[in-house]
Amino acid sequence: MKKYLIECKVSPDDITADSAGFDTFSTVKNVRSMPFVKSDSKIIVVTDYYHIPRAKMAFQKAGFKNIGAARANIAPETTDIKSIIREFAAYYYYMFRNYE
Repeated sequence: MKKYLIECKVSPDDITADSAGFDTFSTVKNVRSMPFVKSDSKIIVVTDYYHIPRAKMAFQKAGFKNIGAARANIAPETTDIKSIIREFAAYYYYMFRNYE
């Protein structure tokens, strides 16, 4: 997504990427531990369209209050149907996860 944002003319200085986030939960925990990020920081999640609801919910449950989201303008792939099904189940799983 960082490469995508740079191609869209977003300054690299305005992008904080989590290279250690292997899943959404890890990314939320990693962002929360960044010293320059506060609970009232503006967070803009850039991800695939089907992942936005779960990503925003995860950041909200972790205590962030100012969360936006943007869909990467990337053509749908043949794996999207499988990903959408996975997201449905993962959304409810993340709803009940402990973020402390």
